[in-house]
Amino acid sequence: MADVAITPQYRLVLNRWTTGAITIRQVELFVKTGWLTRDQADQIYTYPRKQTELVLNDPFTPERLGEIRANIESD
Repeated sequence: MADVAITPQYRLVLNRWTTGAITIRQVELFVKTGWLTRDQADQIYTYPRKQTELVLNDPFTPERLGEIRANIESD
């Protein structure tokens, strides 16, 4: 994977991702709004995350990432 720009936004989202405080859908919304780049989001997904209630009860799983992206792009 290409090197990604380490921006304050990237650091914040990565921290929240690894602590289990953010969902895949939220990361994808950050990409849609331009807060993160696609490369940054894809890099974030490679990191493990703590299995919190939010993560365990999230209906959007990494296996459904393509579906999530399609739904967000159509919004």
